[in-house]
Amino acid sequence: MSVSVAFQDIVLSLLSNDGAVSAIVGDRIIDGPDAKTPFPYVSFGATDTERLDAECIPGRDETMQIDCWSRDDGRLNPCKALVNAVEAALHEKDGTLSVGALISLNVVLSRCFIDPDGITAHGVVQITAEIEDPRN
Repeated sequence: MSVSVAFQDIVLSLLSNDGAVSAIVGDRIIDGPDAKTPFPYVSFGATDTERLDAECIPGRDETMQIDCWSRDDGRLNPCKALVNAVEAALHEKDGTLSVGALISLNVVLSRCFIDPDGITAHGVVQITAEIEDPRN
């Protein structure tokens, strides 16, 4: 398993086990939603990694986008509530990776906007983790 997969697994676990997130989306935290996925839901977006090697300790900063989706006639408030729940579930949380070691996990950005269809609210939560990566 790669460190990136292990990181996504821990993010999934933190979101799935958070009562506020589950109250909004149930079990709809999805890697690869399709057009039939019911709203609201959370999906995994783009990731970036940057090498972050310290003296004798290989590591990386990994940034992941978490997408929050709601559809309530173009209203942003339901999406904002979901974004706030995701932020609280992830910011400064700890966990054990199956590969590597999670040093820190932080929410670094969030935003909400209406998609071009005029009815879908889209929230973006960007998280960054510092990870010790023994495979580097």
